[in-house]
Amino acid sequence: MMMSQYNKNRCTTVCYYYLIILTTNYLVVLVAAFSSSSNNSNNHGDYFTSRLPLMDFHHHNHNHQSSLSSHYYNTGSSSCTQLFAAAASTKSKSKSSTTVVDDDDDDDNMMMKLRILKLIEPTKRGLATTSIQKINIEKEIRILEESCSLKLNEPARDIRMGGLWEVLYTTAPPPSNGQLGPFIGIANQKIDLENGTYSNILEIGGSKKPWLTAVLNASWEEWDGTLLEEKEGNGGEKKWKDAVVNVDDDDDSKDDVTATNEDVIDYGATSWKVDFKTITIRLFDIPLLKQQFKEGTSRVWRMSYLDNDTRIVRAGRTGKGEDDVVFYMIRKGN
Repeated sequence: MMMSQYNKNRCTTVCYYYLIILTTNYLVVLVAAFSSSSNNSNNHGDYFTSRLPLMDFHHHNHNHQSSLSSHYYNTGSSSCTQLFAAAASTKSKSKSSTTVVDDDDDDDNMMMKLRILKLIEPTKRGLATTSIQKINIEKEIRILEESCSLKLNEPARDIRMGGLWEVLYTTAPPPSNGQLGPFIGIANQKIDLENGTYSNILEIGGSKKPWLTAVLNASWEEWDGTLLEEKEGNGGEKKWKDAVVNVDDDDDSKDDVTATNEDVIDYGATSWKVDFKTITIRLFDIPLLKQQFKEGTSRVWRMSYLDNDTRIVRAGRTGKGEDDVVFYMIRKGN
């Protein structure tokens, strides 16, 4: 009996080590692919998407995802109203940014956010979205954005930008959408306003003890309106443009951030220029790769909506509205 137990334990150990070896070998391929693609195209996720099959290792987080809208529905109007009202007057890091709201606006915003949550819940955070779903979600997001533009003049300078945010939905390509090669996890964003830095954190295997993580570290500064140069490479620019959702409407001028007259536009009030620095991939908390980005690997973030618990960002490769992808995020923790 002791020998049988010994053989069972030995078999389990051998299987465990084989699993580690196979996973490590697979990730070595990813690392090599990443090193090549990031140097050529400055878009480190493109190789993964086009060449590797999709495997969902995020199944144990499904309950967390499926309960997102129910959490908000169960919050109740009074709690949500308190969240919105608490944002009525907020000092920014460099300038005063004031929000003027009333109870009707609070209720309207709450209902708009509930509609968005209901639409995005079946999309696996944007990974499984049909063209019709993308258009419907985009329309609802634009309605919510419009409510912010009327009340918040300088969202990029608001102290509520800081902290940890979880990506509930995005039209961005991998790994910003939570996918790293064949693996699917949860994408988070941590912003440090004091030091002018942020981290994109992808966790696979749960947020408490993820077995695979990818952390992109970057810095940010207020955007001065200078358009970024589109970098040609290994298909990165095409994949990004393919991710842009176009909605037919009567007024597309809001997407054009370039000046059309002699008035001086304060681009920094709404937008940051972010500069990618490094990306680190860890397996069981063991570093496998630390890749440094080429100088000038940058994006433009336009903060299109912000309140105490929700943030919407339009991220573009150049600063033109025509190449924006959307991120819909909720605050994580306190």
